[in-house]
Amino acid sequence: MMLMGKQSTIGNSTSLLAAETIRRKCRRATTRRKAHLIDADNLLGDPRTTDTEVIRATFDRYKQVAGYERGDHVVIGTGRNGLHVLEIELAWPGAQYVRRSGVDGADIELLEVATWLSSTARFDEVIIGSGDRIFLVAFEELLGAGLEVAVVSRHRGLAKCLASRAHGRIRYLGSSSPRMESAAA
Repeated sequence: MMLMGKQSTIGNSTSLLAAETIRRKCRRATTRRKAHLIDADNLLGDPRTTDTEVIRATFDRYKQVAGYERGDHVVIGTGRNGLHVLEIELAWPGAQYVRRSGVDGADIELLEVATWLSSTARFDEVIIGSGDRIFLVAFEELLGAGLEVAVVSRHRGLAKCLASRAHGRIRYLGSSSPRMESAAA
C-alpha cells in the first residue's frame, strides 16, 4: 500500500510516520490553536504581590476576557521574587513559566517565546497579556508571521504606542463584561 509516497506495511515505522503526518494535517485544518503570553506582573499591577485572591481573580478575569480554552498554550513571565513567583505558579497550574530578574527580565523572556511562536506553524492566534510598550515588538513580529494577535491589558497599564498599533484588537481586564475594543473607540 502506498501512503503519501511511502510504502506502508503493518507494523512498519514508515506507516506509523505517514499516519501521524496525516493526523497532524487534519487536526491543523479543523482545530485552531491559541497561545497566551502573559506578563503576570503587568496584569497584576504589582510585581511583588503575594495575595492569592488577587492573583487568582486576575487570572480568572484574564481567562474570561482572553477567551482562554482548555488546551491553549500558556506561558507566564515573572521576575524572581520567590514568594510572588510561588503564588503565581500555584494560581495557574499547568502553565509554562519563564523567569528572569532585572528590569524587563520577564518581558525579555516572553519576547523570546514570541519569536519562537512566530517561527513555528503550531499556532493560529496569540494573545499578549500585557500592556507594556516592549510588547509592541512581539505584536509586530507575530502579525508579520501571519498570526492573529490580540492584547489583554489593564486600562491604565496599556502603553500608548501599543494601544495605537493594536487598535481594535485590545481587550481590557477592568470592565465588568469582557469586550473587544470597538474600532470606533
